[in-house]
Amino acid sequence: MVKQVVRYIKGYVAVRFSGKEKERFLNLCSVNHLILWNMEHVEKGYTAYMSIEDFKKLRPIARKTKTKVRIIRRFGLPFFFQKSKKRKAFFLGILLFCATIYLLSLRIWNIHVEGNITYSTSTILEYLEEHEVYHGISKQKINCSEIASMLRKNFTDITWVSAKV
Repeated sequence: MVKQVVRYIKGYVAVRFSGKEKERFLNLCSVNHLILWNMEHVEKGYTAYMSIEDFKKLRPIARKTKTKVRIIRRFGLPFFFQKSKKRKAFFLGILLFCATIYLLSLRIWNIHVEGNITYSTSTILEYLEEHEVYHGISKQKINCSEIASMLRKNFTDITWVSAKV
């Protein structure tokens, strides 16, 4: 699975090769560490998949063995981006959306008070705001154990407090 994802990110091509010296061509590919996968025998030749890097190294071997190599299909992100050059604003929008979601996830957006009978929720939230714990505060500034101990000290009727991010 990981191999397939890496191949897709780097890009790969489906090729068809034919000629008189196909076996020699395959042997030279093996000697030069050019990786072919999912090879199938077709009419007058073979089809296989290979990475873009390996395809670029293929020309001297094809000339030497007088083998004709054709790209049948292209796969991967490099080719997708090449097709989508006119959609720069779309990709910029996706990037900005992801950055916004990340930045918003660095903050506390909801403070929930539960099980309070003696003191009202608004009283507890006002106390927290006085001690600089409010909606929209950065998660780095929050110390849960300190907040719990502050609430226990100030509100004597409270016996148990739990604070978590």
